[in-house]
Amino acid sequence: MSKVISNLKSSQQEIIQFFHLESLAGSLDSLVSEIVTWAGNNLWLTKYICQAIVDYRCFIPSGMEAVLVEKIVQERVIEDWQNQEIAVHFNQIQEYFFTQSESYSRSLLLTYLDILQQGKVLLNNSRETERLIELGLVTEQENYFQISNRLYQFIFNYDWVQQQLFAIKLINKTPSHQVQTKASKNTFTALHNNPFSKIVAFMSLSGLGLIVSLIFFSIFETQFAPDIEIEQSRFEEQFLFPDEN
Repeated sequence: MSKVISNLKSSQQEIIQFFHLESLAGSLDSLVSEIVTWAGNNLWLTKYICQAIVDYRCFIPSGMEAVLVEKIVQERVIEDWQNQEIAVHFNQIQEYFFTQSESYSRSLLLTYLDILQQGKVLLNNSRETERLIELGLVTEQENYFQISNRLYQFIFNYDWVQQQLFAIKLINKTPSHQVQTKASKNTFTALHNNPFSKIVAFMSLSGLGLIVSLIFFSIFETQFAPDIEIEQSRFEEQFLFPDEN
């Protein structure tokens, strides 16, 4: 067993050994070190990245581990991640911030952003850092907090934090009913003027807004659909079937 693998937790050792990476690298220790840099101690990410390396079918010479592993992760994991199995993992993390109060979610995100931008911050006993550790986004390293792995640094980056802060603020400040009442504007106008639709469009373009979009559609269906159906019914009675009135 390589020295690097022997220093990992037994569960992570088993995952890496399962893929027989020694046949794909000039230096197994260096390759495993790069995998841990990208996955941290997350077993699911470790397995996903190992599988991506195997599927790439490229021998990794000694001294090229950092370059080639980053290339593989970028091409096979980060690019188009929304359409991969890994999207489930990322969306589960993101979804948590929309299940909390606006003030707490904002505090969590700003604490995370501080750690992300500084690289590491001194240990403290704040509720936010404890929760970020439970979510897996942050880990303790010696006397500091830091982002758990490099993959999270790429996915949950500065732009992602800003998008979440923006979306959370809009969710909490959007009036419960903003549907036009004139039948001549019918369903299309109601949807077009609905602020949730605009948020959905923005978040869909953001890349990490898949789960947020689903949440918005769910809220929209609950709060707006009944009013739209009523307006559509009035429109049909007034303009499509005038003889029946």
